[in-house]
Amino acid sequence: MATSSAATAVRRLATKLAPSSTITVSGTRQFHASGPKHYGDEYIHAEHMYDIQGMKNRKLKVFLGTFGALAIGIMVPIWAVQYQRKKQGGV
Repeated sequence: MATSSAATAVRRLATKLAPSSTITVSGTRQFHASGPKHYGDEYIHAEHMYDIQGMKNRKLKVFLGTFGALAIGIMVPIWAVQYQRKKQGGV
């Protein structure tokens, strides 16, 4: 809401400061988005997608996800340093 009012204020100020012969406004520009996409009876954001408490093997999945993210966060920098050293002719 504030963005549109600020844009309107800037537009009014520009029309007051600029010569009237150089500004020609035809139509209104607006941003718009299409609605959500439905594929038959299936909707992308189904109700069961966010049922964290009802997830099967929740503790195992959370542990594996956390361990995987931690392992990637540690191994990628180590690999990058080794790769750079190898490219420079060291080690």
